[in-house]
Amino acid sequence: LLAIPWFEFGFMAPETSELVIQHPNWVTQRRNGTKTWVGAAGEVVWLNPFHPEVQKFITDLVVEAVTQYDVDGIQFDDHMSLPNEFGYDPYTVALYRQETKQEPPAHPQATDWVKWRANKITAFMNQLNQAIQARKPNIIVSVSPNPYPSAYQSSLQDWVAWINQNIVDELIVQVYRPTLEAFIEQIARPELQAAKQKIPTAVGILSGLRNNLTPLSLVKAKVTAAQTDGL
Repeated sequence: LLAIPWFEFGFMAPETSELVIQHPNWVTQRRNGTKTWVGAAGEVVWLNPFHPEVQKFITDLVVEAVTQYDVDGIQFDDHMSLPNEFGYDPYTVALYRQETKQEPPAHPQATDWVKWRANKITAFMNQLNQAIQARKPNIIVSVSPNPYPSAYQSSLQDWVAWINQNIVDELIVQVYRPTLEAFIEQIARPELQAAKQKIPTAVGILSGLRNNLTPLSLVKAKVTAAQTDGL
């Protein structure tokens, strides 16, 4: 057995948490100034991935885990990212102006704006990996993102770049699709097929939610499809 702590929340934090109360300037926002976001974890805010103090906080958490405990790896979830509508906080806007001599585009999905923010998160993940390896060499850095390209376009999580830059050692994509056809379509995508050739690659299968049950026959069919595809 390998012990691999799961840093599921990534850059998310409860709005009422002590962390957010003490560091309100760490929270990013939409263009209209709103900060809360509703997802599977409920209503949260997002810590600014581009802020050096946030980056240090996350790095210190992870390095503490690998230093104080006999762990074999670290896994980051699909929340080691940022929904693309965020990044309009004063710090990030000033940084974008400084580096590009332009204002952030009004449309959050503008190509250059998405790329700039995604590249910043990739650069941080590279630094985080180096900090982990410096403290405990050969530790497994695992990531469990959403399928590509939505992970990149919607969440600024460019896991294809992370693999190409040797930032992660293991990939487990959350292919949570409601039908077998949609599931097979996702596992056949070129990004996932390419990842298999480079690092250990698997997929997560949604076995059902308490308010949305999944027939066991569908779970079995997805498992069979994944195994047939070498995942």
